[in-house]
Amino acid sequence: MRHFAGGLAPYVADPLVNLALSALVILGGLGFLVQLNLVTHFQHPRRHRLLVYSLLTLWTTGLLLLLGWVGLAALEWHNPATFGPLSPAAKTLAAFFQSMTPRSGGFSTVDIESMGTASLLLMMTLMYIGGNSGSTGGGIKTSTFALLVGSAWNMVQGRGT
Repeated sequence: MRHFAGGLAPYVADPLVNLALSALVILGGLGFLVQLNLVTHFQHPRRHRLLVYSLLTLWTTGLLLLLGWVGLAALEWHNPATFGPLSPAAKTLAAFFQSMTPRSGGFSTVDIESMGTASLLLMMTLMYIGGNSGSTGGGIKTSTFALLVGSAWNMVQGRGT
């Protein structure tokens, strides 16, 4: 069996490794019911519509990925111990990978210990939210998080009790 010294760090700029692992972790984090609903929808789009739960899950997952990606890129772009020495394309890829993995993957292509406090807080928040119900991810689940945010927004707008 081959041992990978340094874990995934040597592959920080490799799009094949990063995107393949990302696709697998994201699919695993969606959960079986959402995966099944997506497959049946794409096989027979007129007969099988996407469920409200699937739409909520997909939107929340997408927004968490985007916010984490942009947040980590902004926070770590010039950090010489993490993204600093990388090319702009590699920084972007590393930011995406590091925003994707805390919710249900647990992988790392950069030294987490060298990240700034704000980046670590962002990653801990993503870990706390976790994956979707019925998925490989932990946390409070994305649907719970979306409902909490929606309820809080309604209260702020004066539409809730």
